[in-house]
Amino acid sequence: MASAISVVQVLVLLKQIEFTNTQSRAARVSPYTIGHQATMDAYLCLIHLGMGVAAAQVLFNAFACVAFFKFVIFAILEMRYLLVIWKARYPHEFNNGWQAMRAQLCVLYLRFYGVLVLGMVLMYHLQSYMHILLFVFYSFWIPQIIQNAIHNQRMALHSHYIIGITASRLAIPLYLYGCPDKFVHLKPDPMLCILLVLYSLAQVLILFWQSHSGGRIIIPQRFQPERYDYFRPLPHSECEDCAICMSTIEGSNDYMVTPCDHTFHANCLQQWLDQKLECPICRRNLPPLD
Repeated sequence: MASAISVVQVLVLLKQIEFTNTQSRAARVSPYTIGHQATMDAYLCLIHLGMGVAAAQVLFNAFACVAFFKFVIFAILEMRYLLVIWKARYPHEFNNGWQAMRAQLCVLYLRFYGVLVLGMVLMYHLQSYMHILLFVFYSFWIPQIIQNAIHNQRMALHSHYIIGITASRLAIPLYLYGCPDKFVHLKPDPMLCILLVLYSLAQVLILFWQSHSGGRIIIPQRFQPERYDYFRPLPHSECEDCAICMSTIEGSNDYMVTPCDHTFHANCLQQWLDQKLECPICRRNLPPLD
């Protein structure tokens, strides 16, 4: 079961990576959400490896197979995806050649493994609060929800990725705390299973709500910051050429104006912002479309 779950997670993660194959889309993904899941997979890799060693030769191959899958997920796929997201969010830190990229890569790995070791120490000292820690582990969508609300993002994550990851990650705790006949001696706790499912389902529903209605839909209107209007009046009366398609801007509604007072065709700038959140002329950072 754990091996099949790992295969599902690999497939939906590859789907998500393909979905965010541009800088603009990759920058919408919260690195804390991906890092949180990478940390969970690293712990599961160590747990399965340790249980395989403890089970001796009888079940070692089964546990080692799952540990290998988890190692591939967190050490190769998720860490590489974290680097892609970081590069999309801070492109200026990667513009100084290979040395700068290697330095950023070292910082990324140091932070990840530092959090990994710190988490192991905390879990060792908080073993009596394991139920609470379980809900902390399954809060991995919270950073993405917060980022969506801050930047008013929508469609940051693919729907298959959200559903696949949520369902697959719930399988193991539901087996451990919901199945009466299992190889691990844990007392069944149906209420914990119900609360964990409801908690995860609430996060998923909020993500889909944000994808449909905008990231700030969960914030009351009076607390929302002022949005930038790309369709504001032209800063000058004369017509000019669109720097993207190099044709003259005609029509009273067929244009968008950036905060730096550069004017483009609406369709041209929308396609551009799907690739990069910067002005095509002056390279100033631009706010995302609402």
